[in-house]
Amino acid sequence: MDETNVRRVVMAPHSGTEAAPSSAGTGRATTGYTLIAKLWVVALVFALGAWNWRRQRPTLGSEAAAASIRRSATAELTVAAIVLVITAVLVSLPSPRPPGEPRTSPVAVGTAR
Repeated sequence: MDETNVRRVVMAPHSGTEAAPSSAGTGRATTGYTLIAKLWVVALVFALGAWNWRRQRPTLGSEAAAASIRRSATAELTVAAIVLVITAVLVSLPSPRPPGEPRTSPVAVGTAR
């Protein structure tokens, strides 16, 4: 991963905050806050996955350990489902645009301008 990609990954939460506290309208703020929520929930999914991989999996071998990883994996899948719900909300929100920029209608694929 080169420096540019690392910078993008590190700055992704910040890009959501740039859209969030906007006085331009509720649409930008809602999109920004929803994006931030999604990023935090995705981070939680990664954390639960890492917990399962590094802490729970090595303890397998007993019935108690199997029950423990089953509970932990269920929590991970539940949080992943929440990511899908937030994503559905995010894609249903209007696209944020700079203030003053007119709304444009989508152009059909294959049509000439």
